[in-house]
Amino acid sequence: MTDPDPTPSGGPGGPGWSFDPRTLLPRIDDLSAFHAAHRDDEALQVLEELWSGRPDRALPHAEMLLATNDTPRHRALVADVLRDLGRHDEAIARYEELVAQAGVGPRQAVMVQHLGKALFAAGRIEDAAGAFRRALELRQAAGAGAELIASSQFALDRTSSLLHRNDPSRATIRQSTASDASSLARINRATFRETYGDRLGTAFWDRFTLERAEEAWRTWLADGAVRWVALVAEEIVGFAFARTARPTGAHGPVRDVELYSLYVLAAYHGSGVGQRLLDRVVLPGTPAQLWVASDNPRALRFYERNGFRPDGVTDDGAAFNGLPALRMVR
Repeated sequence: MTDPDPTPSGGPGGPGWSFDPRTLLPRIDDLSAFHAAHRDDEALQVLEELWSGRPDRALPHAEMLLATNDTPRHRALVADVLRDLGRHDEAIARYEELVAQAGVGPRQAVMVQHLGKALFAAGRIEDAAGAFRRALELRQAAGAGAELIASSQFALDRTSSLLHRNDPSRATIRQSTASDASSLARINRATFRETYGDRLGTAFWDRFTLERAEEAWRTWLADGAVRWVALVAEEIVGFAFARTARPTGAHGPVRDVELYSLYVLAAYHGSGVGQRLLDRVVLPGTPAQLWVASDNPRALRFYERNGFRPDGVTDDGAAFNGLPALRMVR
């Protein structure tokens, strides 16, 4: 029997690290080998924190490097950190500037490749595919090394695959099972990074490690409540669940049903997957309530299209890890 959510093998990389095939971002697989290969790299601390999924800790080190020595690489490192913090517009703007400044040559291909990753993280898959295609062409024309060409080809193949299957009719919606805990922990952290980034603060991310997230999901999946997941090509790309409405802070419920959680990877925003999840957990037209971050305009528009309206009740962040939120009802 195969794993219901198999993890694709890692993409091209280097000593102690590889590219995560889901996010196209580098990840450390062997810390000792990584340290040995980068021991003389002044950016070692930035890379270790960033590639270990701790961009909040990487940011001050990256900014210090840039302040000490303003180089294209150091500016690119700051842009990478902003990308992983969910500050996509800032990261994309910085990379567009770096691409313009790079001129013709190997550095241009590097910056175009990184711009593609920032676009991919922002859910702009078609634009990302265009950037990866351009980076591949630049590297091939320059006779770049096999590992660099493989990196661009890997990213282009990944985005092209998503464009082909980014169709809600291709997604499978099913109830979650206990075996989904590991995948849901990864998706939970990834979607929180994409949605909230550093607005949740370092203390939250220190608590919400992958290990603790997986432990929490194992507990939740054993409580008997029905939760739903969306899968594309057997990979979980989103999740959602509703529950009997409960008080939030000092605010009592005003509907019987509450949409408690709905998150979809940015790569699938606009694909219809989120709509299918919502319709599965709260049937269209069913009276319900939900809480949403006040500064999440995309989510606000999505829920408004589905008949939800703010009822004037807000929370200053006490109930939502410091994020101000508002209640919407239907």
